[in-house]
Amino acid sequence: MNTQPLSPPAVTDTQRRDAPLTLLEQAAPENGCRRYSPGHNVHYIQARKAQEHPGQGRRVKIYEFLERDVVVLRVAGEARRYYNHYLRRLHAASDDGRRTVYLYEEKSLLRCGTYLFSIATPQGWRPCPDEIAC
Repeated sequence: MNTQPLSPPAVTDTQRRDAPLTLLEQAAPENGCRRYSPGHNVHYIQARKAQEHPGQGRRVKIYEFLERDVVVLRVAGEARRYYNHYLRRLHAASDDGRRTVYLYEEKSLLRCGTYLFSIATPQGWRPCPDEIAC
């Protein structure tokens, strides 16, 4: 498997919501993390379920990127914090938060164009062990 970092291609909001999904995190792990718990890597079953039910995603906006693993989303007028290991990639895929993203809260996923990111609520976030430089 090629482990060279990948730059996400330009993605527009006009792309179909049912377009094939890309497991960007799996294609280019940047931090050595191999966990599939919320906020870490996207598991193929999560991706498949999101693909099977694209209409279940709720349209949200990225409000801001905070410290190391925190993204704030605007959900129904309310600011909510979520954790994600790959904020650098999410930042690039979302064009610095300007692109619309879709929240699949029940599946712990955020979709930006064709890219998926695993997210965790503050209650569900479990950081990696200290020996992994995440």
